[in-house]
Amino acid sequence: NQHYLERSSGYIGLTDEGIRKVHSQEIPIPVEQLLRPWTKYVEAALRAQIQLVRDVHYIVLEGKIRIVEQSTGRIFEDRSWQAGLHQAVEAQENLEITPESLPLARITRQRFFRKYSHLSGMTGTAAACAIELNSIYGLRVQSIPLRIPSKRQEWPPQTYPKAEEKWAAIVESVSILHQLGRPILIGTRTILESQTLAQSLLARGIRFELLNGKQDASEAEIVARAGERGAVTIATNLAGRGTDIKLSKDSYALGGLHVIVSECHSSARIDRQLIGRCARQGDPGSCQTFVAADDWLFRTHAPDFCESLRWIAESGNQSVDIAAKIQRIQKRIEREQYLNRLQFLDSSDRQDRAILGL
Repeated sequence: NQHYLERSSGYIGLTDEGIRKVHSQEIPIPVEQLLRPWTKYVEAALRAQIQLVRDVHYIVLEGKIRIVEQSTGRIFEDRSWQAGLHQAVEAQENLEITPESLPLARITRQRFFRKYSHLSGMTGTAAACAIELNSIYGLRVQSIPLRIPSKRQEWPPQTYPKAEEKWAAIVESVSILHQLGRPILIGTRTILESQTLAQSLLARGIRFELLNGKQDASEAEIVARAGERGAVTIATNLAGRGTDIKLSKDSYALGGLHVIVSECHSSARIDRQLIGRCARQGDPGSCQTFVAADDWLFRTHAPDFCESLRWIAESGNQSVDIAAKIQRIQKRIEREQYLNRLQFLDSSDRQDRAILGL
């Protein structure tokens, strides 16, 4: 009931009427003594039900909730949500409720790394983070020219009114390229999407390898085979980080690895990391992005753009630079996230100064 629920910028809580409702006589509190106010448990249950999706934000493995890191696709065995949220998800999945873990100490990543006297690193996506690296760590970014000119071909993005049409087009594109023998890597935003796409390829009789964080033991082996002739690999963000896919001689002659970005992320860096799996070290390769008007990025961060994108897709208007519009949305989100990190770091620094009496 919307009278009881309040939503704002990702926040979910109870309205005043909702608080009165959960404390009414008709809703019994299940235990006599609670660690926190009863409303906090209700809000945690609402967050678990509304905000957290199985095989997107977490998986259930061997009767345990395992959190999925959204930016990397990694699955953590030793992490848990705080403030009763983890237990709310366990209850939702009908699992054994585990005790809450209480942190003895905490530190932000920025403060942790600033404790080192020297910092350095190398990454293909540092240029876009140059301002943040300089303002927080005092580091300069130096670009190193490519040793061998890139042969990557970026095919025009494909736009569709609905996600169902987009996924059907991806399957068709995979089928055509697979018949030619080219190796294909399809990046998906979530584990759930990787599993749904896998079912669609199975229905077309296309063999594939699935890499979505549930196959830690065989991850290296899957990546090693991804550049062979006719190989089709479906992967979450795992395949976009720290992996070098070697081409076989046959694959090289056929045009190299083809990367499909099935859905844009809120950070352009993640998309670039995925695209960067192809055409490495002077190898041939190509990439293409598929976009639907009801993709998560637009529904969540640019709802006004959804209708415009739907019109563009239905009309077949090729004059609109979709890639540029997507980049503007991603830059706005990245700027907001950067400012949030700065505020959090400043708040943490002020707390330390207050404790030290400075």
